[in-house]
Amino acid sequence: MYLGLWYKDVGPGTVVWVGNRRNPVNCGALLGLDTEGDIFLQDILRTTVWIHKPNSTVPLLVLKLLDSGNLVFRDSSNLTAGEYLWQSFDHPVDTLLPRMKLGWDKKTGIDRSIRSWRTEGDPAPGDYLFRLDSGDSGQLPQLVLEKNQRIHSRWGPWDGQKFSGGYALMDNHAFRPIFHSDTDAFFFHIRSQERLEFEIFTESRRKNTVLEGVLENGVEIAVKKQEVTSCQGFTEFENEVKLIAKLQHRNLTKLLGYCINGTEKFLVYEFMANNSLDKVIFDPARRGTVTWPMRFNIIKGIAKGLVYMHHDSRLTIIHRDLKASNVLLDREMTPKISDLGLSRAWRIWSKGNAIELLDPMIEKPGDENEVLGCILVGLLCCQRRAQDRTSMIQVVSLLEENEMSRLNFVPQEP
Repeated sequence: MYLGLWYKDVGPGTVVWVGNRRNPVNCGALLGLDTEGDIFLQDILRTTVWIHKPNSTVPLLVLKLLDSGNLVFRDSSNLTAGEYLWQSFDHPVDTLLPRMKLGWDKKTGIDRSIRSWRTEGDPAPGDYLFRLDSGDSGQLPQLVLEKNQRIHSRWGPWDGQKFSGGYALMDNHAFRPIFHSDTDAFFFHIRSQERLEFEIFTESRRKNTVLEGVLENGVEIAVKKQEVTSCQGFTEFENEVKLIAKLQHRNLTKLLGYCINGTEKFLVYEFMANNSLDKVIFDPARRGTVTWPMRFNIIKGIAKGLVYMHHDSRLTIIHRDLKASNVLLDREMTPKISDLGLSRAWRIWSKGNAIELLDPMIEKPGDENEVLGCILVGLLCCQRRAQDRTSMIQVVSLLEENEMSRLNFVPQEP
């Protein structure tokens, strides 16, 4: 006998997870949860198979099956929802469910992969292994299917939006492939698009949570939820809504709606498939896929958005907090300014080595003067005295006409 999970309304017992695939028990087994926090199976012969043994005593233990198919174990006395001491999603078997991850987690030390059943009726580990391969030094990640430790098939590398070479892993009406990489985690998962669902993907410094969702009509949205502890009041919130609604430009995030429910406040924006600029250019797995022409277009798009805010809109808006994390990227990598450290750049510029600022992960452009010109324009915009700074109209003109090399200005230290 096994501890298993299966879809309630799909086929005759479609099993998606087995807790003791290597250690079956005899008939009459029961699932147990004791006061020490142990999760186990015990059969009529009192043979015990452990599913999980915690490192310390758990005061108020809870074992719960979520609607996602994730069996979770947590201490309800001091952990918030979403923080688990153990979860079945960390121990996948042969089925990758939506939100279940493949890959490595530094915090838990778990490297998740899925492996086939030995036979149709035996869930013991089989010959096939499906995993996320981080690649050798300098290579991009890819998905690998192995048979008896030899590569059988592969999908990849990841190109920033999908794993190339495999149409089965591209966006469709049922699911979307998601890849994430930073210093703490490295994983791939799929997100279901069949029904409305939300998950946290970033958090701003104002304690506002951003949730990702899909409406019933298929429109993807990003919902910024402002916590009760936020210092922004309702009047300020409504002012922000009215302000954003009046700003309409292809390089600014588009507001779709808002909601006030008691003390909770929400802003609904268009969804940005490629997250924020910092998540791209500082991600070792993705930065190499963003070529210089793509980066140059992002630079020009940001400049056009600022010109609109400074000069072309009916309102004159100064952002005052423009940074990579506040520039969002849509599916076509079009930059969208949202959320109405140059000292290193200045040192390198002063030494005449500005070209070193170009990301070493991308191919060197044929025209280095274009790169140097963009750096110069950036420094001119950040000079200490406001009256010395280049206007955004001048910036766009210089970028569009590629006239940066004609600049004779020497920027002052920011």
